[in-house]
Amino acid sequence: RFLLEEYGYNFKVIYAPTIDKGHLHEQFDVIILPSNAIFRTDNTVNKPSNIPEPYASQWGNLTLAQSLPALENFVTKGGQLIAIGGSSQIVDHLQLGVANHLVDEASNALKREVYYTPGSILTAQIDNSKPATMGYDPAIDFYFSNNNVYRITDPTIQPLMWFEGDKFLKSGWSWGEQYLKNGV
Repeated sequence: RFLLEEYGYNFKVIYAPTIDKGHLHEQFDVIILPSNAIFRTDNTVNKPSNIPEPYASQWGNLTLAQSLPALENFVTKGGQLIAIGGSSQIVDHLQLGVANHLVDEASNALKREVYYTPGSILTAQIDNSKPATMGYDPAIDFYFSNNNVYRITDPTIQPLMWFEGDKFLKSGWSWGEQYLKNGV
């Protein structure tokens, strides 16, 4: 939000009830999900009675039953969805042609004893020929804190950033660094 304000972007902060109403493509070109946007199986959290307006109308959770179909429709109709940090787990629910890269041979998520990379600086490759990445060098060092890593299953999808080679750790530590290879 700071960057949007600092650089003069015209934006609106929205909450789960707005998303659940749908028709997002009629109102927005881009939706940014912050890192704490977590999808719940239901919306059974009781709203406290003492929340003043306008905050009461903002109360709610992103749910798999209502929010996910609305966001999927938004993307299908050309909207751009940016998921930051933990909210990128939305791809586990959408059929977007990507899957979890950090899995074993049986497609089970890697256990913490096998793979764990907290608070480290890693190096990844960048496709700087795309508008979203123009100006970047072909390789970038970035902060990584056990983030999600994906593999592309749809050959029409082109990655913007991926792990290439065998060594990605620039500073910090990583168990199972080799599991990052070719991850997006």
